[in-house]
Amino acid sequence: MFTGIIEKLGTVAKVEKNGGNLELYVASDLASELKIDQSVAHNGICLTVVEIFGDRTYRVTAIEETIAKTAIGDLQEGDPINLERCMTMGARLDGHIVQGHVDQIGECTSINEEDGSWIFSFSYDPSLGNVTVEKGSITVNGTSLTVVDSVAGGFSVAIIPYTYEHTVFHHLKLGDRINLEFDIIGKYVARMLSGYKKVRTVRYIGVLDDEIIAVRGMVFQLEKLLPNAEVKGFTQYREFELWCENNTPELVFLDMEMPQAMGLDVAKRIHADVGNIVFVTAHSRYSLEAFDTAVDYILKPISPKRLQQALAKVEALVPVKVRQAQKIKLLLKGTFREFPETDIAYLRGQRNYTEVVLTNGEHHLMARTLKSFTDVLSDAFVRIHKSIVVQRALIVKIQSSNPPFVVLQDGTQLDAAKARLKTLDSDE
Repeated sequence: MFTGIIEKLGTVAKVEKNGGNLELYVASDLASELKIDQSVAHNGICLTVVEIFGDRTYRVTAIEETIAKTAIGDLQEGDPINLERCMTMGARLDGHIVQGHVDQIGECTSINEEDGSWIFSFSYDPSLGNVTVEKGSITVNGTSLTVVDSVAGGFSVAIIPYTYEHTVFHHLKLGDRINLEFDIIGKYVARMLSGYKKVRTVRYIGVLDDEIIAVRGMVFQLEKLLPNAEVKGFTQYREFELWCENNTPELVFLDMEMPQAMGLDVAKRIHADVGNIVFVTAHSRYSLEAFDTAVDYILKPISPKRLQQALAKVEALVPVKVRQAQKIKLLLKGTFREFPETDIAYLRGQRNYTEVVLTNGEHHLMARTLKSFTDVLSDAFVRIHKSIVVQRALIVKIQSSNPPFVVLQDGTQLDAAKARLKTLDSDE
């Protein structure tokens, strides 16, 4: 257990590979006070002291799992490194509770000096479920900090001169990867609150089965059990996948084995667009594979009682994903600004960056993935291409000829995919 208050700024003396592990030699005055088997946080990573050389240098080992999930592999000889020994019982908790277990890697997206202090902004992949809140705690490279601005997949912090000089922040550059540990209390609260999302909040349910009678039976039963949900049945997997992409259903039922496709393959393709998956099949041999992907597995013929059990399992064990329209925060010139989503004309993804084009003509390049935006945008936006998402209301023309494209109100022409345009045509 740590506090996020950095004790010393050490120096990486040497980095050695040892099989799949990484041996890190650290030079610091702390070496004289350490003992073998002691826990020390290195840029927020809890590592065990395995060897001490005199009163100035010691060695720690990072295993493959640590290398894969943290930025420790980026360290080079001569780099500064934040050091903190584990806290003692009865000591003051000047920062916040820090475990030394990195949740994920982030990236430094902006650094701005403001009247003697510094504003650092960072991005991270929000799909892992981690969140920050304004005025909440966050650990960056082992340093306990207070969040200034927060947005899905990003946040900023203010660094005072003392912290800047006595931690690795004075060494940090744009694009550098950093270790993030999110507030443990916040993580537990988020997990508990997610359990209160009831199945009755489901808006869309999809059913895919190659037998039309099975589809109709499932739709009928689900409409009786969840009268407020829109239940849609399909016998063609391509049509089903497009519907999932456009409607982001909270719950889908998939037949495991169909003549034209396997349910497991379909599940992999729609995984990012749906909340929970329940497999339906007449063959018990698929059960183990099913539970690797889905929340439940039902054998045919399906009774109303068994269907109710599956719904109860979804409610009790897996938070139902419900997307809601909301305002969007954009990092502009080092400061987060909040915009109504209707101010966004379209977004174009470029690997780990997204170009955001506003209705007033402004273009902004954000260090966030396109998915991090689509996760929070409402159904007012539609994907017309794998890398382009557009506000539906701004589309004035749909051209399906080769090459396909759409035209917006201001005359902007955007490339599109034919399959996505077919779905858009059916919506209009």
